[in-house]
Amino acid sequence: MHELVSFSQLPALREAQVLNILAGVTGTQPVDICEQRLIFAQVKVPEVAISKKQAQTKQQPQQSKRPSYEQLVRSLQLSQNKSTFTTPQESKSIPWHLRTEQTPSASTTATRPGQTAAPYIVREVALTPATPQILLRLTTPSLYAYKYQYILLGHRFVHGNIVIRVYRLYYASSASEGNASGEEAVEASPPQRQDLKPVDGSGSWIVDATVRVEEGAGAEVLERGKKELERFRQGMEGCVDLKAGDRLSLDVRVRGV
Repeated sequence: MHELVSFSQLPALREAQVLNILAGVTGTQPVDICEQRLIFAQVKVPEVAISKKQAQTKQQPQQSKRPSYEQLVRSLQLSQNKSTFTTPQESKSIPWHLRTEQTPSASTTATRPGQTAAPYIVREVALTPATPQILLRLTTPSLYAYKYQYILLGHRFVHGNIVIRVYRLYYASSASEGNASGEEAVEASPPQRQDLKPVDGSGSWIVDATVRVEEGAGAEVLERGKKELERFRQGMEGCVDLKAGDRLSLDVRVRGV
């Protein structure tokens, strides 16, 4: 599927104000969200089998591909007082999903003087249940290297076809985290709430507004999604200034290979 995403950042003190405004705009109350994400880097690009017929019909040289990052994602439940996550017993039953992203399209970037860049990025995303075969592949050291994990904590609103999130990112400060293997990270219980440190020490919040368009939906549906996101973005001007993120900072390719 395709994701159209606009981003913004909020100072810590504006969280309550913006949540109230978003509640009024969407006509809903925020839903708490908590996600655990494990990041894996491909050690090498998997080889794709090409038939003789394909080789004959595609004479143009193939561009060399670079390894990319992939994510295992699962939703966690906070306790009633939001001080702890899912218990170790409960976490075993929460399934992982594999999320893969493509580097955002360059077509939304201003490339000529006077050209206005689109206020959103467009990227291809796949989200699939992580089968035992996928988990085995990700935790095989010759294929993937486990890098780190982070926890996403925040709030979600839905407005038409737009999903709006206001959240912070946290990392686990425990010493064992840096030495864990991919298999250990997958099997381990989520970090304890008290062990988490904010990635951004200033305490600021990230805001993103996303429209998802399923693969094969057609150009007309994609265009409607762009217009819906743009109307919302314009309506929030002065409160939350949504814009496209830096495309290169969202590059999912592994460096130094």
